[in-house]
Amino acid sequence: MLPVASAWRGRPMLVLSFPAPPGEALASSRSHCFRIGPDGALRGGDNAIAARHERDGWRFGHRLLRDIECAGPVIVRARRTQGAAASSRGPYGSLRIVAGVLFADDVCLQIVLPTWGPNAADCWYELTLLPAQAAD
Repeated sequence: MLPVASAWRGRPMLVLSFPAPPGEALASSRSHCFRIGPDGALRGGDNAIAARHERDGWRFGHRLLRDIECAGPVIVRARRTQGAAASSRGPYGSLRIVAGVLFADDVCLQIVLPTWGPNAADCWYELTLLPAQAAD
């Protein structure tokens, strides 16, 4: 069993799952929040990189995986541009990131993740995922 950082004790956690191809083990990452910044990296609450955007997928360790899933309730905070105020959406029962586009409860939110769009102007600047209990 891994030690739990004392700063995280008692805080609600999110678990992001990276569905794997048949025959491979499911990959997952756990944190009290996740952020996808302008560099396209997925970072946990301690700012450590959990995965990186690479070739239309996520580099998670030595594996390249396509999608991300998260069971809620989860709040999405997103900023369209660097200077814009963050807008909050949710809580949602489930989130899924497919080809760099965010879906919540199987509805497209029209949020294209940083570095995923063919044109930088189509991408949002930053996205943060929080457990709904932590956003209260």
